[in-house]
Amino acid sequence: MRYLRNKDDFLKHAFVPLQRYFKGEAEFEVFFEKIPTDEEKDLFLKTASFYRFLVLEGKFTFTEPELNDGLKYIDDSYKYIAIFSLIESLYVGEKFVDFYTYMVTKRSNIPFPIAKRTDLKAVFDKYKDEYGAIRNALKFFDGLDQTDKDKILRKFKIANESNSIIDLAKYLYQVRSDFVHTAKFVLGFGVNPAVGKIGKKVVVNNLQILDLMVFFEHGLLRHFGYKEQFFN
Repeated sequence: MRYLRNKDDFLKHAFVPLQRYFKGEAEFEVFFEKIPTDEEKDLFLKTASFYRFLVLEGKFTFTEPELNDGLKYIDDSYKYIAIFSLIESLYVGEKFVDFYTYMVTKRSNIPFPIAKRTDLKAVFDKYKDEYGAIRNALKFFDGLDQTDKDKILRKFKIANESNSIIDLAKYLYQVRSDFVHTAKFVLGFGVNPAVGKIGKKVVVNNLQILDLMVFFEHGLLRHFGYKEQFFN
C-alpha cells in the first residue's frame, strides 16, 4: 500500500493527467473515495501517477539537439510501451495459469492426442486469449466506450480484413511485443496516414500517440468506476 500510505502526494499526481474529466480536485477526491477497496485505491494511485510520470510528462530526449527532431519515433515508442505496460498492470491481481496446467484441466476441453502442429497452435492461441498477457490488452480495449471503439475502427485498419475491436487490439498489442521482443521501434503513430506491416498484414494507421493517451485515460477511469460521459 505504498501509494495509499502517501495518498495526499499521489492523489495530486493522479489528478494532473485526469483533471479535465472533473470539475475540480474535490470532485476527483469523491470519485477516488468511491473506489471499493484499499488495494484498488492503491493501484489507481500508482497507475494514474505513473501515467503522468511516464507518458504525459515523460519524454525521451537526446543530448544532441538535432536528434530530437529527427527521431521522434523513439519518443513515440517510449510512450507506447509505457501505455501498454500500464494497461497490463491493471490486471496484475488476476490468477495466472501456465500452459501445461491449462491443457490438462477439464474445462479446457482439449481432445488428446493432439496430432497436428496447427491444432496445437490453435490450443495455444486460445490459451493466450484466456490467460496470456495479451488478454489484458484485449479486455481493456473491449471495455472502452463504443465511441472510442468506433474511433479506433475508423482510424486503424488491417487491409482486406473485416476488422473488429478485438482483432485491432491484437495488432496494437503485437506492435508492443515487436518492440519488447525484437527491438522494432513503434512507427506510424506520428505523421498520418501511415501504411506499414504488422507481420504479413498491411496496416493503414491514422492513430496518433495522443489518441492512445485519450483511450487509456478513458479506459483507466471506467476500470475504476467512472460513470460520466466522455466528450472527445
